Amino acid sequence: MTSAREGPISAPLRRLRRVASGLLEAALEAADPFALVRVNLRVTTSGLDVCGRRVPLGRGRVVLLAVGKAAGAMSSAAESVLGRRLDEALRSCPLPCRASGE
Repeated sequence: MTSAREGPISAPLRRLRRVASGLLEAALEAADPFALVRVNLRVTTSGLDVCGRRVPLGRGRVVLLAVGKAAGAMSSAAESVLGRRLDEALRSCPLPCRASGE
């Protein structure tokens, strides 16, 4: 393998690039908004569990509002967790608005 500026790339540099690429991929997966919501939002018999905090739900409506770059993925995950308990949802995000953990 060669670089336009540096000539042949050494084996240690190729290994370093593979490691850096793997680290970047792992960091992006760890910050996946869809996965983070799926892990941290639960419907329980007493209401919602949000990041370990209990939110009681009475007989009122559950409305989801999501705004921003991660709104599509986060609201999609919340909708899948809340299921029929969710009454309405509104999301606003820049195009393309990714609606799942893409």
